[in-house]
Amino acid sequence: MINIKKISKRKNVDYFLVALTIVIGFYLGWAVLKVALLTFVVWQILYPLPSKTLAKAIIFALLLFPALVITNFNNRSEDAGVLVFCLLVATLIMTIVEFVKLDKTSPIE
Repeated sequence: MINIKKISKRKNVDYFLVALTIVIGFYLGWAVLKVALLTFVVWQILYPLPSKTLAKAIIFALLLFPALVITNFNNRSEDAGVLVFCLLVATLIMTIVEFVKLDKTSPIE
């Protein structure tokens, strides 16, 4: 039988860790982008997204990037470039993790 109290306690701890990540980032005086990336990493560890979802986010960010360059938002375009790179690395890691899990569950031929 599923113990609802354990599940809710686990989610509360996870949410606390994410909130603590945000608070620590701002306490250390980091920029909003750095805090967001650190929070994304913590969230990705706790609740991993499929690599397909991350790939869609990369495509959206790549579509946004030229618009920022054209409108002369140079600081924002640099931030978008960093974001795209981080999402690309996260997608690569998640693809490898999914491949390893799939390889372990498939029967050996």
